[in-house]
Amino acid sequence: MKKIILFLISIFISSSIGYAGHYEFAGDGARAKAMGGAFVAVADDASAYSWNPAGMALLQEPEMSFMSRMRAQNYRELYPYDPNRWEESRPPYVFENWHDAMVFRESEEGGGPPMGDMRVMSYVYPWKRMAIGFGTLGYKQYMSEVSTHDSGRGPVILNCGGNTVSLSWTSRYEMNMEFGPPDFGTALAFRLGRFFYFGFKVGICSAPDRLETNKSREEYFPKIAAGGNTITEPFYYWPWIRPESSLLSYSFGILLRLSRLSLGLVYKDFTTTRMVLQEGGAKNDTNYLYGIHNDFDFKYPRFIGGGVALRIGEVFTISYQANFIAYSQMDYDPGDNWVFEDATEHHVGVEYVLFLGKEKNIAFPLRFGWYLEPSAQDFYKFRNKPYPEWTDFDTEQMEKKYSKDPDQHHITLGTGFSRDQWSFDFTVDWCHRRIDIMFTPVLYF
Repeated sequence: MKKIILFLISIFISSSIGYAGHYEFAGDGARAKAMGGAFVAVADDASAYSWNPAGMALLQEPEMSFMSRMRAQNYRELYPYDPNRWEESRPPYVFENWHDAMVFRESEEGGGPPMGDMRVMSYVYPWKRMAIGFGTLGYKQYMSEVSTHDSGRGPVILNCGGNTVSLSWTSRYEMNMEFGPPDFGTALAFRLGRFFYFGFKVGICSAPDRLETNKSREEYFPKIAAGGNTITEPFYYWPWIRPESSLLSYSFGILLRLSRLSLGLVYKDFTTTRMVLQEGGAKNDTNYLYGIHNDFDFKYPRFIGGGVALRIGEVFTISYQANFIAYSQMDYDPGDNWVFEDATEHHVGVEYVLFLGKEKNIAFPLRFGWYLEPSAQDFYKFRNKPYPEWTDFDTEQMEKKYSKDPDQHHITLGTGFSRDQWSFDFTVDWCHRRIDIMFTPVLYF
């Protein structure tokens, strides 16, 4: 009873400040994240449920783990503003090229709002040469919008494609919050022979009703409204989008665990879950300065992860993992200007465990990792002209604003404290634009 109370208290403390941003394709758990996400060949605790279900059969006793994550996001928002600081006492400005007026300002690097709360829990029960696992993931979605419609400022006279348009704007910040339905799943793992393990998992993967693009920025496009004013709306403007019903996802993994060396492989398929345009939604882009793509038959991509881990005694582990993510599956129209490219992620991690106390029954792990997060999702490549008047200058300017983001290099650090019947892990994941802080209490039955 004391263990359960302690576990619930740990959940309460950590989950009250837990934030996260996007669906995790690889897996969850502070220990695995501290090792740079190079965990598919390790997978020897309850988080194997999400990383490599084959590893659940390694457990000797039941485990229950919980993960909460807090995200401090320094992201940028691109939105149009008046570069000449227009004031009412000045005459209207006249521009022959819309880029001269619609300069996209990047928000200052600094704290942004949380991009969503996430709670992940998994339970694994081993029995003889097999194990069964259960898991759930719940989250709250955040969506920020910047509106620039205000008739009290302006106008700026703009010649766009031969049409004269009067623009006016100011900035207003808004935030919407929505609760997403939780994901559920169950998994089975088997020990086949002395060194070989196999596992599979099925679950419900909820469809998103927002699409975050390029990971490090929110993108806003100028829309020429019927009245002649300009407002901005995200190209994934939420009334257009209708999530499909949640359907089954599945994954399976294998693990070869020798005395010092382990090899792991996992395959995950989320493509039964999608979101599409509402009926008539595709017509909403007719007033835009250039056509907005209709790539909203959105699917989670397939995921393949393979890794190797080397153990030295009971205290040191070094691991490597490579993930292939088929983002191109998300590209409903490969011929348009919006591009999704397949990506390969690389992960490296180490773990060193200090055993403390007279009986050496207190474990104090130190963990370090690095991984590369490619920016392969939804960027503009400009393979064709959106409208006949489009110029090379237009292409040059828009590529600066909406081209592919740089890849992100992550550094991870973590530690923990473990006793015979419980443990608590802590991890910091840092990259250029965000810091994730993760907590995972684990209870051993």
